[in-house]
Amino acid sequence: MCIVFIGSLTLQFFLPMIKPGGMARTLFVQAVLNIEMFLCMSFPYTQAKGFSFDLRAIPMILGPLYGGPVTSATMLTLFLTYRIFIGGPQTMKGLVIGISLVGFSLLMSRYFTDAPRAKKVVLAAAPMVLLLSGLDILLWHALEDVHGRILILVAFDFINLILLTATILGMEYVAENFKLSQEINRTEKLHVVGELAASIAHEIRNPLTVTRGFLQLAIQSHRVPPDEKDYLATAVDELDRAHGIINDYLSLARPSTDESTSIDLDELVRHVVDTLSPYAHLHNVKVSLHVSSRVCVPGDSKKLTQLFVNVIKNAVEAMPAGGLVTIRTQCSKSRGTVSIRDTGIGMSNEELKRLGNPFYSTKANGTGLGLMASYQICRSLGGKIEVSSSPGKGTEFTVYLPLTKCP
Repeated sequence: MCIVFIGSLTLQFFLPMIKPGGMARTLFVQAVLNIEMFLCMSFPYTQAKGFSFDLRAIPMILGPLYGGPVTSATMLTLFLTYRIFIGGPQTMKGLVIGISLVGFSLLMSRYFTDAPRAKKVVLAAAPMVLLLSGLDILLWHALEDVHGRILILVAFDFINLILLTATILGMEYVAENFKLSQEINRTEKLHVVGELAASIAHEIRNPLTVTRGFLQLAIQSHRVPPDEKDYLATAVDELDRAHGIINDYLSLARPSTDESTSIDLDELVRHVVDTLSPYAHLHNVKVSLHVSSRVCVPGDSKKLTQLFVNVIKNAVEAMPAGGLVTIRTQCSKSRGTVSIRDTGIGMSNEELKRLGNPFYSTKANGTGLGLMASYQICRSLGGKIEVSSSPGKGTEFTVYLPLTKCP
């Protein structure tokens, strides 16, 4: 029990800090769970008729659920090798049980990642219950003392289920707290930006309004030559743009009051691609769009357009020598997905961690506010943005949005 307890604590405190889907996370899960399984098999707390009573099933279930196929293959290889090395009259049955346990857990992993906490416990308990049921049947006939075997089997089943449930709940609790801490830090940064914008908005807007008024009077004046009125009109447009920038700063902190409507996601993405096609062509970038069947999401079309314009524009600018941007829309049972992948310069893990922070940008003249606004728009709609990237291999933004009924 101490082996499982220490291994579980290690996973609980360090796993949430490692980026999901990365090689570092896979190697970490493999190392901890394989060591845990190896020690459990090496030091069983009792044996009977060739059967070992230990807690190897817990890491063999957690491995596929949290580590995926690669961890499952590594764990299964180690298990088969070590179980054959241990030997004994029940070797073949042990091998069959181990293969079945890892295989069934791997099937459950398809539904595990995005499931709520309670469902994760159920998905993890399913292979454990099947394993314990099979072992109880085998051990019932192998153990001679009726009263003793009942006590042993009940205790064995209870300990496995309780430790597995406690490990899952502990890992999910720590992961949720870690995400909450990140969200609090992000909210604090948004609050700082909002206070900064609010403090300067009033002071800047007043002179802008006065200046714009005098420029409009100058445009209407007969004393100003017609060719110079074009310059004044350009100055008015730039003042309006400055006014819009101030509003953008304010929108980063204040809650949105836009009414949510049903939006055809495929049509909106197609419109954004058509709008940015000349910009992409100017940068020698080809845009490949693949849309699925009709997908509708709730939200404001202007805000969603701003989100995808920012992300796609960044993808184009990430390829200074040209390249390909691949955009795909997909639909699952509960959400719509838009993936935007480029073949550009990519980003390091440190750069990925800072994406969405105010005033951070990988571009020389960037402010980071565009991508920051995109993250906030997505969160306000109940969605999320995931980013995967490697230096020199490109970047993929995946936007997840909740679904709604199409009109």
